[in-house]
Amino acid sequence: MREYYDERKAVAYFMRRLYERGLTTSLGGNISFRIGNIVLITPAKADKGRLTPEQIGIVSMESENLTPDIKLSIETDMHLGVLRNRSDVAAVIHAHPTIATFFTIANVEIDTKLTSEAFAILGVPLKAKYELMGTKQLAYSVSQAALKSNVVLMENHGVLTVGKDLLEAFNRMEVLESIAKINCILMSGLNCAKTLTLQNLEEIVKK
Repeated sequence: MREYYDERKAVAYFMRRLYERGLTTSLGGNISFRIGNIVLITPAKADKGRLTPEQIGIVSMESENLTPDIKLSIETDMHLGVLRNRSDVAAVIHAHPTIATFFTIANVEIDTKLTSEAFAILGVPLKAKYELMGTKQLAYSVSQAALKSNVVLMENHGVLTVGKDLLEAFNRMEVLESIAKINCILMSGLNCAKTLTLQNLEEIVKK
């Protein structure tokens, strides 16, 4: 199928890039990209480091699999739920970056106010309560959290980021893992953090 080939190629590329950057595992994570009333989404049980455009599924916003020969990601309902709730979002990325995922397990928040880049790009991440993977309950929990933030920490599971395009969603995933690492370093006992002031934060918001 050549339909949406360039867009499917882009989805496969960003999935491979996610794997190459160590932000997810061989069979973990998923990416979706909306074009009008259809959504391109990565398949289930496929090697994310070798994904090709032909492996990217196509699903309608009403959940109809338009590529029945492709088994869609088990988190398709979650992606569609986020996209239905956020008309400003075209791309959704779910992954398992090691350090950021630690914060989905730990009883501590990721402080994005430590750097101007992190706060400007991520805002304040929200945590969605734990639900079993691939369920409608998880889809609802995450899509509700995504109404209020571009970054969702999925309790005891992983991370979801959104964007107006694939690059924006991918960049948020990378920046989140970076600031999560900085948080971990500070937690090691150095006790020398200097966060941005309220004035600094207001300037970023107004920019």
